Amino acid sequence: MSFFMMYRHSGGEPGFPAFFDRMLDRDSAGTCEPAGAAGEYLTSFSANLLTFHCKHKWLSFDFDNASGGEYFFSQRLWGICDGLNLPDHSIKAVRFVTMADKPAADSDYVAVRFLSPLEAVDPARSVVVASEKHKFFKVTKHLALDAATVGDLDLFRIKNMTLGAFLFCSDRFREMAIDIGAKLRFIPEEEAAEVYAQTINPLTTQ
Repeated sequence: MSFFMMYRHSGGEPGFPAFFDRMLDRDSAGTCEPAGAAGEYLTSFSANLLTFHCKHKWLSFDFDNASGGEYFFSQRLWGICDGLNLPDHSIKAVRFVTMADKPAADSDYVAVRFLSPLEAVDPARSVVVASEKHKFFKVTKHLALDAATVGDLDLFRIKNMTLGAFLFCSDRFREMAIDIGAKLRFIPEEEAAEVYAQTINPLTTQ
């Protein structure tokens, strides 16, 4: 069984900003009850539709991290999840507009929060060490997941200091996403920690 860490497409093409500059329209988002110590989540706002103002003229991405534990999906990518095995999650419709309130995307989007990260890191096959710079922080140098813990889930989060903010998927989800032409990166689990350390966020892996 193969698992992959999902990461936004970064090919430098129009519609896929290297830095996604957006701001939630809080006046229209309604109320939001803090979710415990974690605080505020997009999916906890009371409005049925969340509007984000952005500085980009046009967006056409399929996947991106929205906030800690939440992710933006294009409707076409989220649509393939119908019939797949998902953990408990909450979802909210999203639209992106320009600063002049004009549509800024060629797709409808959703923000999705996956509620319960899995204790899925295999300690015998993973390499997790103490940080050289940050007291009490554990750094993952190599990741191996426990397939028995993941089971038949097609999307899931893991409990891990280094990679816990990222979403993981099954090979089945990956193949379906590729079939519809969705643009995002799928990093094999056995490369996830190394890719993160080398190219995604090297400053936090010491």
